[in-house]
Amino acid sequence: MFIKRQQQGFTLIEIMIVVAIIGIISAVAYPSYLAQVQQSRRSDAQVGLQQLAQRQEAYFSRSYSYASTLEQLGYGNVTSIDSPEGMYLHSISATSPSACDGTATASCTSFTVSAVPKAGNSQASDNDCATFTLDNVGRKSAENNDSTPAGTTEICW
Repeated sequence: MFIKRQQQGFTLIEIMIVVAIIGIISAVAYPSYLAQVQQSRRSDAQVGLQQLAQRQEAYFSRSYSYASTLEQLGYGNVTSIDSPEGMYLHSISATSPSACDGTATASCTSFTVSAVPKAGNSQASDNDCATFTLDNVGRKSAENNDSTPAGTTEICW
């Protein structure tokens, strides 16, 4: 007497087909995921620049001049500071007139703050939005790695 057993489970071929399908879907989805993460981290640069601009405006209301150094804004004797999430380095990239020092005797009438990706993190490979800038009248701009601002400001900001 033979008892016929009913087989349960999957064959090796079926399992390999499922693994192949998951691999194909992952290969397509992972680069898109990385691009989305990179794009969402750009807000770190934007927030940091807006914070620096707010400090500049507060400094201006006290001294009738924009600050020419980060030390005048209360950050210590440094040339750049980390963004809130640490993905970018922020600095005061320009003041005007060029001989101003942020005091009442040699006041600065305008400023530009900039953000560049910090070396060694994922934003350093962001080729579309390599540099962000914001000035005293609220003009926002961005440049890609080719230093070409055309079209990048709309994408980045």
